[in-house]
Amino acid sequence: MAGTYLFRGDDPIFNVTDEEGYLILRIAERPIDHNYESKQHEYNRLYRTLYTRKNPCVLFDLGQCTMMDSITIGILVKLTTLCRQRAGNAVVAAVAPSVQQSFENLMLLQADKQRATWTMYDTVAQAKAAFPW
Repeated sequence: MAGTYLFRGDDPIFNVTDEEGYLILRIAERPIDHNYESKQHEYNRLYRTLYTRKNPCVLFDLGQCTMMDSITIGILVKLTTLCRQRAGNAVVAAVAPSVQQSFENLMLLQADKQRATWTMYDTVAQAKAAFPW
């Protein structure tokens, strides 16, 4: 995977782990530092991956994330919408208190029809234990 990002000089924003029945998308520490083209590339890749799955489910792991931006929130919303349109779901886990307020404020910037709500878990382990969502 790193090879596709090597020439852009940008690391992936989402570290993807394929679990039994769902994907864990671990979000980078500072997605705000990643360029728009990299975000678009990753969104397209993840969209294709989820679109090919039956009942796609995603766990967004924000445990490493210390700062969130509106473009990344938009990606989370769009991927969540795709999962739900295809009879799946998405949840969020491990949101640090420092990120929680900006996360909520950035959601307000989304157009009404593009807002999403998630079940939020304190830890990834709790979210895993609660599957299926």
